[in-house]
Amino acid sequence: MPKLDGWEILARLRKIKKTPVLMLTARDQSRDRVRGLDTGADDYVVKPFDLPELFARLRALIRRSANKSSNIIGIGDVKIDTAARNVLLKDKVMELTAREYALVEFMALHRGEVVTRTQLYEHLFDENDDTFSNLLDVHVSNVRKKLGAEFINAPATDPAYVRTESFLLAAFSGLPKIEVPAAAVGNKPRIFELRTYESHSKKANKKKIEMFNTGEIDIFRRTGLQPVFFGETLAGSKMPSLTYMLTFENMAEREKHWAAFIADPEWKKMSTTPGFTDVEIVSNISNIFLRPASYSQI
Repeated sequence: MPKLDGWEILARLRKIKKTPVLMLTARDQSRDRVRGLDTGADDYVVKPFDLPELFARLRALIRRSANKSSNIIGIGDVKIDTAARNVLLKDKVMELTAREYALVEFMALHRGEVVTRTQLYEHLFDENDDTFSNLLDVHVSNVRKKLGAEFINAPATDPAYVRTESFLLAAFSGLPKIEVPAAAVGNKPRIFELRTYESHSKKANKKKIEMFNTGEIDIFRRTGLQPVFFGETLAGSKMPSLTYMLTFENMAEREKHWAAFIADPEWKKMSTTPGFTDVEIVSNISNIFLRPASYSQI
């Protein structure tokens, strides 16, 4: 190569990337092999070479770089055969173009990682391609249509997925630990009320938390509202917010205890105190009623 030889290029590459490297060269001396491997090459092949063996070595190199020991990569109903270079969906070979296959293989080998558009461009295209075009988006869309047809076209009677929502909460100082309901022993009948209070600002959210910690939780207990937990939302879809759970024997008991709470003189005074009124610190309240599963620990 002009100006730079393979050793120098490899040394520079190793300073910035961990890309697997196979050296293909006419230098067949033992010291050359040692130098190549010590410089950072993952494999070393001397000319002349057998083409099928070269391909096998490249596949092995790809597997090692992805911590794979087999030519088959399985992801749900999809199997990628890196030796045959094909993709099977429910054991049926899918018709993919060479670049569509390369896209699927690359994503499968980097499963669980964040893959950037730049990485995909570098893997799929060379310097002669127009990387500012929408070619990548076209290939991604085609792969989705071919491998995700059942998901995309799922009927309402057979939804393709179940919606889930996750929150990370920090316990209130006024209730630092979960309180397991007495009815949990023997799995007696009980219901739960999960309430979320959203606020327009973090300051307002902190004020509502202060309100619970400095008196409202005590009023709950005195009027028969039995808490399970109180938590400030650290991560979730409704922020800033707080979430708490109450437990009751049944809906009739719930109505009775909430009525007692609303009528409580101390609550009436607290809820009308400037800085503690709902209009100042709460923008929305949502309720979910639950029944425990047979294996519930609460």
